[in-house]
Amino acid sequence: MTTPPPAPRRESISTLLFWALLLAISAWAFREMLFALPQGIQAWPQADRFSVTLNFYDRGMNLFVPMIHNIQGNPQGITPSELPLIGYLAAAFGFLTGRETISALNRLFTLIVSAIGMVALFRFVLRRTSDAAWATLAGLFVFVAPVFLFFAGTYLHDAAACGLLLVALSEFFEHHRERPSAALAKGSAWALIATLIKASSGVYLFTIWIVGGLSLVQRRRSATRREWIDAALVIGASLALLVAYGLELRWLSSRGTSAFNYALIPRIASFADLELVLRFLYSNWVPEYLTVLQVGIWFAALVPASIVWLDDPTSRDRPRLVFLLISALGSVAFFFLFAKRFINHEYYAIAPLYPWLALAFVTALETLYPRLESRRTRPIVVALIAAMVLLSLYHHGQRVHDERLDHPFTVKKLAWMRNGDLLLAKLGVPRDACITVVGESAPNLALVHFDRRGVVLPLEHALRSKAAVQRVVAQYHCPTLIVRHRVARLYARVHPKEIARWTALGGTSRVLVFRLGSSGR
Repeated sequence: MTTPPPAPRRESISTLLFWALLLAISAWAFREMLFALPQGIQAWPQADRFSVTLNFYDRGMNLFVPMIHNIQGNPQGITPSELPLIGYLAAAFGFLTGRETISALNRLFTLIVSAIGMVALFRFVLRRTSDAAWATLAGLFVFVAPVFLFFAGTYLHDAAACGLLLVALSEFFEHHRERPSAALAKGSAWALIATLIKASSGVYLFTIWIVGGLSLVQRRRSATRREWIDAALVIGASLALLVAYGLELRWLSSRGTSAFNYALIPRIASFADLELVLRFLYSNWVPEYLTVLQVGIWFAALVPASIVWLDDPTSRDRPRLVFLLISALGSVAFFFLFAKRFINHEYYAIAPLYPWLALAFVTALETLYPRLESRRTRPIVVALIAAMVLLSLYHHGQRVHDERLDHPFTVKKLAWMRNGDLLLAKLGVPRDACITVVGESAPNLALVHFDRRGVVLPLEHALRSKAAVQRVVAQYHCPTLIVRHRVARLYARVHPKEIARWTALGGTSRVLVFRLGSSGR
């Protein structure tokens, strides 16, 4: 771009102010979530992730042997998992701040890593426009998207991986013209970390390799041997790490089938399957990925920018447009591979979708900025930023308070778990005791709230056979039973003689605690 970059001091001040804006938005958005255990939308996978974090603290800081509370797969709870790096850091800091802070630390570190990507995007646009308002619009566009903002404050890695990918793209396109080998190395490093913590990020890692390689081929006459060697080393080392971690996952899987193992992928078997998924996404998740205003802003930038690209070939950043095309194809392939998963896992789209939207948006803004009068457009841009943030925070508040989507893990529906650890401590159940949660399907959700390792027994399995509970207790040596009142009533109606054998230890108005037999801990 012909616009001179801002002075270093001005860039630093603008960046600090942008960090302050992110902090203010986050403080408001997560004021109720930060210190809460997994609850609300996608509480099930959130609990799985947080379970890994707690087990680092409780059972050893081995990053490459993650464990969970649920021991139904194997007695140690060993589980295959994408690299749980953020949870590992939260557990490590927990040794300094206390075990009770680990949940908040896990959420906070996810949020920080997610925000780093927005800052990278902000600085990338600021250096090309010298306009903090336009840079803020670019930096906040993804951050305040309803789905992204919600999951940036959870235990899942998707938003953090997206943040790392935005850093990767910023670094890659910052240097790809003058120093292509350095751009390839920096972009690959950030994208590799993103891929290790969230496999779907690999779409962008491979695209960086392809576009970086094409750049070298295009300038093959001027490219030095050292540049070719550096590129080969970067790609080779990255591939070696990916293969090594793949072998690690295979070894973890061989230790036992874990309740946290999501390796089985339901396939799209027919056009009817695809139509079902697309219809569900359109009616349920698409409005959550971007607000109506964000969709309008995105197209308001892309449509005129596309006209400029068609009319003026010199305005095109060809490597970036090629990158957008290749990554779009990769993301579409990812969608078709995991399409059925999107029905219940809207967050799967975060890492493949948002970096693409952000890169396309930034490219359009760079194209339009020199053609628009900054002083006249700045008030409009500021107004759009304010409206975008306020509307997104409204959507976010509806998600947090379960007003926007109906799902099985609302805060009210999980009220029976709340303070479950305090209840068991009051009843004298030691923290190293093994518990059986009757009438529960989520592998780790209740176990995390009651802060005990153990097993879960879905209601249909418990009701199917009168010996089901006994059999699970005997197999896993988990004699302490956690049963909701509703589940206890249903079980008593079907198996009255069996429940009479349970010894009541106590409970609350929502949940009862029993003991079955005398074996076990």
